[in-house]
Amino acid sequence: MLLLGWLTFARPTPVQAQDNPAIAWAWSGAVTDGGARIVTRVARGVRQVRLVVTPDRPEGVSTTYPANGWATPDAHWVTAFEVSHLEPATRYRYRVETPDGARLDGRFRTYADGPFSFRLAFASCATTASNHRVFDAIREATPD
Repeated sequence: MLLLGWLTFARPTPVQAQDNPAIAWAWSGAVTDGGARIVTRVARGVRQVRLVVTPDRPEGVSTTYPANGWATPDAHWVTAFEVSHLEPATRYRYRVETPDGARLDGRFRTYADGPFSFRLAFASCATTASNHRVFDAIREATPD
């Protein structure tokens, strides 16, 4: 079920979509009706990173993780953010940031509190940083 949840709601952000190579990648997973986990890898030497999560609606208020400033990546330059206190069945935008202004954006949707319908898209056998047209088709289908 956890794997299905990750496949359903994970929205890896393509590496080539970023303007600054300071952030290599980010993905969302472990989504529930009230939380998610965002994991990111930064370039060697980047010492601080934070996450900003905002409900995807005009009046959405942003929450920063960690709340007290910046997180320090681990020895592999990876940082995992546990996002909590989210609303069920809500689309969220997230932004991974570094102090020098690098950023990488992504999206996810929390589960509903109970049964609900969702749209799933899946592709396979792509190499890392692939730019195959199937990913454009998936994005155009706007899966959850």
